Amino acid sequence: MVAVGMGLIGFSAGLIVPALGFVVAGAGSAIYLPALLAYASERTPYRSRGRVLGAIELAWALSGMIGVPVLGLLIAPLGWRAPFASIAAVTASCAALTLLLEEAPRDRTARPRFNFGAVLRNRSALAFIATWFLVFFAFESIQVNYGSWFEQQFELDAAARGSVQMLFGVFEIAASSGSALFLDRLGKKRGVTAGLIVGVISYGLLAALGQTSLPWALASICLAFVGFEFSVVSGASVMSELAPAARGTMLAFGASAGSLGRMAADLVGSAVMVSAGFSTVALMSIVAGMLTVLVFALGVKERQRDRALG
Repeated sequence: MVAVGMGLIGFSAGLIVPALGFVVAGAGSAIYLPALLAYASERTPYRSRGRVLGAIELAWALSGMIGVPVLGLLIAPLGWRAPFASIAAVTASCAALTLLLEEAPRDRTARPRFNFGAVLRNRSALAFIATWFLVFFAFESIQVNYGSWFEQQFELDAAARGSVQMLFGVFEIAASSGSALFLDRLGKKRGVTAGLIVGVISYGLLAALGQTSLPWALASICLAFVGFEFSVVSGASVMSELAPAARGTMLAFGASAGSLGRMAADLVGSAVMVSAGFSTVALMSIVAGMLTVLVFALGVKERQRDRALG
């Protein structure tokens, strides 16, 4: 679906067909990643799942950090359609490679294809879904607004903001790597909680000191990237075992909650930025972040069924 969507964007004229391409590609991505995480979780013992899912998330992050600049280089000589055509070709190849993966063995007990009840009746699962919405809402409120804030507050031009984005990307990769390397030894729930607390601290620093100088602003947002990325990468392992009978459904619910959190933050955060300024946005993220810690720590009970199929 991603390959088809990117192909529609890259090889079609007008607005309607490319718009449809974005919808198809987005839907394909939303389907593929939860399915991939469910597949990997089904075949990996819980005690080592942090390393495996962390490696997948790290590859995801690296693809953006490395791939976006490379695709940008294609625009000047080949035009704006070239990146979309390239992504279509690469994702089609990935689809072919995915078909070569061994099918995960099924339990003898038949499971419904979409087991919504197993998720909706599970209090820990519902608390985790709420956590996922809140953590994405808190971080996205900062992420969607810091570019314009840097321009207004510190007069950073486009080139400087691009360099800042690269800096944030380095910290994002470092957090993903740290989760993959250390989460299994640290403990899944403990790791997620630590990441969430780091996020709240970063939002507090941003609200208190971010306005005073560029170094404080950069340090605060770098810390926010670390806390967010570590908690999200670590949280995938916890999420994968909350409803084992409906693992794919649970992961899909989590992905949807994160997307809704981002969408809400894009709308609310942008409106707050215009009406009240970036400091108020940071305060909003503090409140959301503190609520996230409480919901996760008190509402999510970690399952530790150490089983792998295959």
